[in-house]
Amino acid sequence: MVVSTVLMKMGFSNVALTSSGRDAIELLKHKPFDFLITDWNLEDIDGTALINYIRCDPRSLNLTMPIVMLTGRAEQADVMRAQIKGLISLLGREETAAHLSIKSWELTALRTPTGAKMS
Repeated sequence: MVVSTVLMKMGFSNVALTSSGRDAIELLKHKPFDFLITDWNLEDIDGTALINYIRCDPRSLNLTMPIVMLTGRAEQADVMRAQIKGLISLLGREETAAHLSIKSWELTALRTPTGAKMS
């Protein structure tokens, strides 16, 4: 996983990986995270469904957590739909590790560092 490698090289030691969106939701029910980096196309649910859980479900411990979505989608309607649900930033698949590093540091400025979450 390139994203987790970049985060660990940046010094994040509490990086959690999940194999699906539903696994991410279960993890998010039990632990707060500083930010989330997720894919739009998850194995079992749409990335916007994950955002919807984080922002709207009363069991979420991460209601205000910054969210970055990785995607190859460029359709304005898709981007707007994700932003309405609470997406903070979108990174294209062509983005480099440097872009991810910069975005991760920006996100940590929004939250007190305790860990990172990725799905």
